[in-house]
Amino acid sequence: MVKKEIICKKFDIIKELINNIILYMKFIKYLVIGSGISSYAFLSELNNNKRKETLVITGKTKKKTNRFQYDQKELDLDVRHEFGGLANTWLGGYSDFNKNEIYSIKNKIAKNLYDSLIKFKKEIKIYNYFNSFENKLPKFINQLLAQKKSNFELFKIKILNNFLSKNKNIMRPKKIKNVKYINGYVVNIIKNGKWYITKILIQNKSIEIKSEFIFLGCGTFDTSKILIDLNLLKPKIQILHQPYFQGVMLLKSKDTNKYNNINLPILGYNFKNTRLNCQGSLGLYSDRINSIIKEKTLGLLSLKKIKNYAYNNMLFFNCFINSSKSKLFFSKKNNSFIVENKFDKEEMNKYSKKILENIKKKLKILGVKILFTKSLFLKIGSDKHYFGSVSKKNFKNLNVSKNSEILNMRKIFIIDQSIIDIKTSKFITLLAILNSINVGKYINKKDTK
Repeated sequence: MVKKEIICKKFDIIKELINNIILYMKFIKYLVIGSGISSYAFLSELNNNKRKETLVITGKTKKKTNRFQYDQKELDLDVRHEFGGLANTWLGGYSDFNKNEIYSIKNKIAKNLYDSLIKFKKEIKIYNYFNSFENKLPKFINQLLAQKKSNFELFKIKILNNFLSKNKNIMRPKKIKNVKYINGYVVNIIKNGKWYITKILIQNKSIEIKSEFIFLGCGTFDTSKILIDLNLLKPKIQILHQPYFQGVMLLKSKDTNKYNNINLPILGYNFKNTRLNCQGSLGLYSDRINSIIKEKTLGLLSLKKIKNYAYNNMLFFNCFINSSKSKLFFSKKNNSFIVENKFDKEEMNKYSKKILENIKKKLKILGVKILFTKSLFLKIGSDKHYFGSVSKKNFKNLNVSKNSEILNMRKIFIIDQSIIDIKTSKFITLLAILNSINVGKYINKKDTK
């Protein structure tokens, strides 16, 4: 019976492959590469007639493609190639940006991005989930908020819910009705007259797709790889990210709150002085924290029996350092792509000491005793925020319009975070989403006949 099921499964895979090859030998008008949150935002804005002419390549393939090479002892690059990408585990963090920050983006998209951000703030209500837990939190959390403002400023964390749909859940990519999807990985793109021929891997087979438009939403590393192969970016470029560390504090608190599983951070903070600019969050013990502890200790440690104590006496923190400090380089050597890190690890110690010093100071004012602190220095890339490769210093033959179209290769658009060239420690996900929506609006208005 088991053998029969295996044979049937293999037959279904072969049948799907044959159907895909037959179907996509035909012309596709709109080809979207990548199936993460940027693609989801773009497709959500696209009108229904254009959706019917759209194919999405998800990025998934069973064949190993040796996409990038890097030192795994120093780097921890999380580049997802299944449907949804990194957005499937995104915590929905929302950061507010001002005009000066947006206009520091040197791409021509800045004005469009700022205009759409202003409109977004007027029309969309950001979900402040803190209020629903306010009376169930340890007292020192609310007391921290009440302290006077300083260069270490605490605030209630806000969550970006799915404003593209009617629910209040954190935004997660999903398949859009009338859009075609295919599992595959892009090998290369060739311009053929006014068309583009895209070679992709499906299972272990290679097929070619002819399209009029291409939208690059496959994540900063893969989009950069494609742009380098197209001779649009230099063979060695810098990719922005936010060096990251996390840690834990053991406190002596008189609070006796019953454990509440709050899987998201409770408070956020901004810290800025002449040398350091960073943003982070403070959180309580939760099932999510417990799963991380289990992973780090190979399942040997579980806090299930002491949840209430941990909830009231453990404070978890993290820190995202401004991307101006990042030194992550991506280069093509022969047929391989190499990722290298030049970040000074000693600086991480300095940042950690400064952040811990400020958190301790805030707690001591409240009379909360600190029994133990520990910072965890993660590998570079653990922040999972990769962006800004489409910057002037990386350009070779690239010229991008205010609508994210590559002007010297018309009808190719960049819709992921690679085009958000900004120096910040804030979460830039909303900026990428708004830019994708702007591209969708532009395509809807554009006469493509």
